[in-house]
Amino acid sequence: MSPPLRTVARALALALGIALLPASARAVPTAAEIFDALGFSKEDQDLALRGELVTTDRTDSSDRELTVVMAFVVKVPPDELVEEFYRQADYGADPAVTAFGRIEADAGAEAFQGVRLQPGGRQVAESYLDPQPDEFNLSSEEAAAFRGLVGADPTQAVEEQLRKVLLARYEGYRARGLSGIPPYDRDGKSYQPSDDIRRAVKAQKLMVKYAPSFERTLLEYPKYKADGLREQFLWVNFELDELPTIVLSQRLSAPVGEGIHALSERHYYVSRSHNTVQTFAGIFPVQEGTLVFYENRTSTDRAAGFGSGARHTLGRKIMARQIGGIFDKYRATKAGGAR
Repeated sequence: MSPPLRTVARALALALGIALLPASARAVPTAAEIFDALGFSKEDQDLALRGELVTTDRTDSSDRELTVVMAFVVKVPPDELVEEFYRQADYGADPAVTAFGRIEADAGAEAFQGVRLQPGGRQVAESYLDPQPDEFNLSSEEAAAFRGLVGADPTQAVEEQLRKVLLARYEGYRARGLSGIPPYDRDGKSYQPSDDIRRAVKAQKLMVKYAPSFERTLLEYPKYKADGLREQFLWVNFELDELPTIVLSQRLSAPVGEGIHALSERHYYVSRSHNTVQTFAGIFPVQEGTLVFYENRTSTDRAAGFGSGARHTLGRKIMARQIGGIFDKYRATKAGGAR
């Protein structure tokens, strides 16, 4: 193109507003570009293009973080994958889940009536009466409220207080997002879990490049919400290490242009075991079919002492109980479809 024609083309683009299109509207990347950005080897890329699930560890954004990424390609339209996710987006088939419940926007205390300290019952309840910083994730005020409980039935009293904690944390997050998350008390020191969530969001480079409106939603919710955003709130009781682990979860998804969909699951409160979970999933139409990637970033105080094998195992264990597990089950039914 000659210089005068380039000038005319640029002027036309500006007149049509093309130069003002958000980054999410840029050209869809190729499968190879996505795999390279995620850190997959050429061998893994070939396997994924044949419909197989591939996983890899990623560089962590902090010494508390466990990171696992999975990806695969199937010959299924992106919209169908998104709808399949919503059809399967509960925890009813997970044997590690003892109970869960959806939380509606205007929910009150009644939304948490199903919360029980199972397994463990009375023994776990008695531990809550003198909660230790390395045992439970509580603010100093929340811990003090448990220490002040008196009554003939510690299980009932602790469960009632735990429901109050969950309701307050849900309301705080729903109203103020990351800034509404109270800190965890770590033996007299304050640890802010929202810092790890922010760090995890900013470390997801594909999200930054191809879904900036979704990334902004993850950082600024509820002040900012991407167009077409779908959201769901739940509480979940996972049995981890044979103990009840109560989680407050938020799931989000949105179309972000050119057939790309972005999804996320965030555990903005975890009662014990680990600190937070921030996951991402991207659904990209590519020449070979539909590429799905899933990234799990779990913050835990135990991460620094884990070797790479143990980190991968724990990351996979947690991944299987969230978005990654849903997509992997669906992939298995379509295995070989991308050949």
